[in-house]
Amino acid sequence: MRTLNRGAQIVITGRHADAALARGPTIHEFGWRSDDWNLLAAGIVGGHAIECGTQATGGNCQMDWETIPDLAGIGYPILEAEPDGTFVITKHEGTGGRVSIAGVTEQLLYEIGDPRAYLTPDCTAASPRYVWKTRGRIAFVCTEFRAVLRRTATRYPSATQPGSNLPARWPMRGPMR
Repeated sequence: MRTLNRGAQIVITGRHADAALARGPTIHEFGWRSDDWNLLAAGIVGGHAIECGTQATGGNCQMDWETIPDLAGIGYPILEAEPDGTFVITKHEGTGGRVSIAGVTEQLLYEIGDPRAYLTPDCTAASPRYVWKTRGRIAFVCTEFRAVLRRTATRYPSATQPGSNLPARWPMRGPMR
């Protein structure tokens, strides 16, 4: 946040939380408070929707994948966020792939464990309700989030051998902000 607050247009970072792709810019742009948990949950879900790139525009869609246009020229997702926490997922016109309820839903379910409680370092996006509204030909709106203030667990990845990734849960102690 300090980098954005100092006027940076681009932030280069090492490993960060996937949802930071949207959460950081929305906090900065809209002035969201660090204790406005429902807005943070919206930013977390929005960030997760786009964090794997073209998976949200059909690259990982299992429903009717044969009909997804121009997978070789697939377009990256664009998140258009609003100050109230709603957001639109779209992509550039003229690019391959498609933004669909099935494709974005599959991306939202990817890697989160329990879809009723998406654990992140900041808070848990609890029981989000996705309300999809078509806006034009390739955009969908997602609304209504709530958050649990305090994390009860944190995911910690560990590697077993070079090239092998083993996600695991480790008991960890320390202050929970």
